[in-house]
Amino acid sequence: MPKAPAPAASSPIQLIPAISDAAGPDPRPYAYSLKPDEEQTLRKKMLALAAEEVRAWAAQPEATGAQPAPRAAKKAKPPQPAFEDVKLHAFDLSNSNEPCWY
Repeated sequence: MPKAPAPAASSPIQLIPAISDAAGPDPRPYAYSLKPDEEQTLRKKMLALAAEEVRAWAAQPEATGAQPAPRAAKKAKPPQPAFEDVKLHAFDLSNSNEPCWY
């Protein structure tokens, strides 16, 4: 029958973290400058996605508290949502010179 392993030493375990670069990474800006035409294209896409999501949310009966419309009723086209104070920021998070917008 094999013997049980010997108990560990009674001294406490000391953890020492390993740091590969004590100075840390070089600080750099993550902002990505967009060209004006590129910014307008991305802004239009972003607003179209946001408008689609707002219309989908408003169409849900529980979102507005309204009763579902009967099937025979003609559906009116929902109005286009108006967005105010829209800001678009692009970032280069991976340092690859490719934008990532949020």
